[in-house]
Amino acid sequence: MDGERSRLPDATARNATRVVGDVDVASVRRMTPLIVPAPHGAGPMAVATRLMNTVRAAAL
Repeated sequence: MDGERSRLPDATARNATRVVGDVDVASVRRMTPLIVPAPHGAGPMAVATRLMNTVRAAAL
């Protein structure tokens, strides 16, 4: 699961940025049969799972 995004300078426009994920799709593609982007970010189940894992980690 790709959970991070970064803003990088966009060379195609002046003073513009573009949002990119932290996965190198070209190198990952040979290890997995399917890569599915999340066009609107993480879904509610991913958010709930991350929150649950955060609470569990805090209890350790």
